[in-house]
Amino acid sequence: MSRKSEKYLNKIKEKYQVKNIYSWSRYNLYKTDSYSYLLKYILNKKETRQNIYGVSGGYCHSIIEDLYNGKIKYEDMIAKYEEKLFEMNLSGLKYNRSDEEFNTRIAKKYEDNIRLFFKQHNQITYKSKLEQFVIIEVGKYIFQGYIDFIYKDENGIYNIVDWKTSTIYTGKKIEKERGQLVLYAESLIQKGVPIDKIKIKWNFLKYCTVTQTLLSIDKETKQHKSKNKNCLRTEWVKGIEPTLRKWLKKMSFDELEVEDMIITSIENNNLDSMPDNVKNKFKLSDCYVDIPLSQEVIDDLKQDIIFTLDEINKKTEEYKETKDDNLFWTEIDKSNEFYFSNLMGYSKNEHMPYKEYLDDLNMFKKEIEIKEDDSMDWLNNL
Repeated sequence: MSRKSEKYLNKIKEKYQVKNIYSWSRYNLYKTDSYSYLLKYILNKKETRQNIYGVSGGYCHSIIEDLYNGKIKYEDMIAKYEEKLFEMNLSGLKYNRSDEEFNTRIAKKYEDNIRLFFKQHNQITYKSKLEQFVIIEVGKYIFQGYIDFIYKDENGIYNIVDWKTSTIYTGKKIEKERGQLVLYAESLIQKGVPIDKIKIKWNFLKYCTVTQTLLSIDKETKQHKSKNKNCLRTEWVKGIEPTLRKWLKKMSFDELEVEDMIITSIENNNLDSMPDNVKNKFKLSDCYVDIPLSQEVIDDLKQDIIFTLDEINKKTEEYKETKDDNLFWTEIDKSNEFYFSNLMGYSKNEHMPYKEYLDDLNMFKKEIEIKEDDSMDWLNNL
């Protein structure tokens, strides 16, 4: 679906009597990097740098969208991805701008896993909507959004799916990153869909879920237990090695045979060399991570959005009077340095906090060099 026109969005503004329609990316940019928010949304400076993660993610989304819209066939996806990789290589985009060797290693790992997604994707057969435009009321604020993928399953559950090319989220990272999908769930609730009829989840393209049949028996069902393990697609056999080894030993293969079969399977990243009664103990599927959804989670998010946008508006008015950059200053340290080096949309010449951070680093390095030059160690070698 194409993006809504400015004329259409102006009609929404008139309907809700608001000056601005917000997006998740706008709100999240302030939370991530308030100085870039100043540059982009207050000073209206266009971003001058692309990051490869955003470009690659966009390409992957468009290929998936073309598949489900019937524009390409399943077997065409990998060829389309290779075309896009060629374009990215020509553009000179890097996964790591400061370390060429590290960039090469990341590129191979990242791209090989995405390649496997386009060869192994479990196609969703339910009727679906892609890039569905939604409006969400959050207090006095109005948000717009585009849901990547939504379908209704046989149980009447609306499943909201976000395709992710990033590293898989676990633990606290799920809570930190879930906001956009929680907001999209709220858009359905505001249309009258009960919360218990909504599921939100990510599909992590670089990963697969391996369902393993275990040796242990469930006391109630008398069947073998099973468990799921999320693995990088390029390393999934390595991830199930312990269970694989147990089944081979149970089937009376000797140690040398077991070791040889496992080494071969890990090297090839498949179970083709395994006996059929071992192969059928493992099933590969797309890697979905479900996000717990409750009214409390929704209310907490909406409260934070209202507080944050109130803060932005207050600072914006103050900035118009003072032109004080410190109102939107971003603190940078080792914990968020990667974002500013590789993901930020502005250069160091535009982003003053990042320039200051780099200048301080260079000063620190020079001080160390001076101290080393002042060392008296050379006298001890006479």
